[in-house]
Amino acid sequence: MVVVKMYEEFIKLTEDEAKKFNRDAGSVNWPHRKTVSEMIVKGTVLEVGCGNGIDAHLFNPKTYTGVDVSPALIKSAKEYNPDYYFKIIDATNLPYKMCSFDNVISIGLFEGQPNIEFAKRIFTEMIRVAKKKVLILWYKAPSERYGNVLQIKKGHFDKTCHDNRYNREEFTELISEFYEFNISHFDENYEIWEIVLNGS
Repeated sequence: MVVVKMYEEFIKLTEDEAKKFNRDAGSVNWPHRKTVSEMIVKGTVLEVGCGNGIDAHLFNPKTYTGVDVSPALIKSAKEYNPDYYFKIIDATNLPYKMCSFDNVISIGLFEGQPNIEFAKRIFTEMIRVAKKKVLILWYKAPSERYGNVLQIKKGHFDKTCHDNRYNREEFTELISEFYEFNISHFDENYEIWEIVLNGS
């Protein structure tokens, strides 16, 4: 099953790999990551696919929760951010009630999902547990910028962390079927998608 295969690469990360994961790349898109934190509304924050907690410090430790499927990444996140709360959770099945968090965010999560159906499952869960706002930082990989769908069979970590089998247009069409959303920040490589819920 694709889901299991995808997750295996994260679940099997060593502690050393988890500590280094995205730490170097983070500086490249740092302004965009910071912009996401500045766009949240007052209240609680759930970060889906928090990795090793590289973005946690942008948020209040009393109102932040970070979740990821990888035990090694969550362990590293706790070590880097001892005052913050992190938990090992499957993003396709968040164990929270509807409207549990004021803000639900993902930074560089959807670009690495194996297909549009899997991305939809994660997005649906994010919407379900969000009360006021959902924010998604989308990185446009080189082939995306030139309008091509990636068709690469290499593993997730063999390919710059952007090995999706669907493109931006498919995903934005899926979102727009159900929700209005704004591209609140844009440049050649990055977009921040903002979905405001319940008139917030």
